[in-house]
Amino acid sequence: MNTHSKNIPARSRQAIPDLLDLSELYTHTLDEEWLPERELNLKALSKGVKAYAKSVFDLRGLIHLGGADLDGPSAIQIPVGLQGRKFHFLHGVYGKAELEETIGTYVIHYTNGMKRNIPLSYGFNVRDLGEEDTHPLIHGEVVILDENDAGKKIQLTRYAVNNPLPDIFIDFIEFVSINKTVVPFVLGITIERNNPVYEWFDSIKVGTYNPIIKRSCEATLDQVDLTNFYGASLDDDWFNHSSHDLHDVPKGLQSMAGTKFDVRGLIVLGGSGSLEITGLALPEAVCGIPVNRIGKRIHFLHACGFSAPRGTRVGEYVIHYANGEQRNVPILYGVHIIDWWLSDIVSDAKVAWIGSHASARLQGLQTRLIKQTWENELADVEITSIDFVSALENPAPFLVAITVDKD
Repeated sequence: MNTHSKNIPARSRQAIPDLLDLSELYTHTLDEEWLPERELNLKALSKGVKAYAKSVFDLRGLIHLGGADLDGPSAIQIPVGLQGRKFHFLHGVYGKAELEETIGTYVIHYTNGMKRNIPLSYGFNVRDLGEEDTHPLIHGEVVILDENDAGKKIQLTRYAVNNPLPDIFIDFIEFVSINKTVVPFVLGITIERNNPVYEWFDSIKVGTYNPIIKRSCEATLDQVDLTNFYGASLDDDWFNHSSHDLHDVPKGLQSMAGTKFDVRGLIVLGGSGSLEITGLALPEAVCGIPVNRIGKRIHFLHACGFSAPRGTRVGEYVIHYANGEQRNVPILYGVHIIDWWLSDIVSDAKVAWIGSHASARLQGLQTRLIKQTWENELADVEITSIDFVSALENPAPFLVAITVDKD
């Protein structure tokens, strides 16, 4: 049993079975200083369902084996129970070895009793996490993390390799250490299915694909500037489906449902099925959107992908004040928000825009944006920031704009 389980974040509902659940096998949390060299920690690694180098992983802890005077098992078994055409590993090693020296292996155990080895070779598909050499690996992609709390940049490796027996179910993967002078560790393993409904392993994109237009000089501080938080432009195929965009939405400073909004991009969060449906590793929350304004009410321009029973809590806005207080603004399906493709009634919000895109037009449908207005009970206290948080239900909420109304 994992002795660190109480400190391991809960597994996200975005994490489909393909992202192997290592919860009971972690030897350390990502926040622990688990190596003798304390500056070589993984505190800069983002937790949760994350995309690194065109692969997606469930990242919440690590499994390390023994070596280099560090206690740990010589091997560990990781349950799988899936078929797949490719393996994706996010791993590393503490310590150095000779170039292409085998320091460990993943032994793939199939349900028919067959085995296949995927060697870990130093300088080929893995290298020391503190290595400063920027020379590319022979096979695999280096993932360089931001500086951690000790000011150190850590290097990990994303390694994708074909499954030699893709049509046979995998019973378990045995992670084995061979060279006792180094410490191999793995953070995430993902099995790419033979016939997935997603296509994100080789095509996943990070960030916006089309440019965000500049903020209008006529926009005031009441129109909150989301520039540094956009996950997609209005022109992007942001759900990874054909022509699923907001290309027809008028851009710039626009009046919608009686409120002026700064309309230039969108922040897209994940839902319980969004990873499998869209192939995108969407964030569960975007926090710390600066506001620094007082106001009687806040207007949110938003919608969501996918529907839910009326009244389902899709997410919330968390309002932070200068006096340390906070308020939570619930986002309820059919009350404050709807699926952007559907013409459902919202009982406590307004339809702010009706338009379309190529895919919707083919089906004779329209798309919508909704304005949710929240009355601020602390109207005389400065709002410092707002968090946009998904409840990870079926709908994946997205935010286009925020306006603070002082009057």
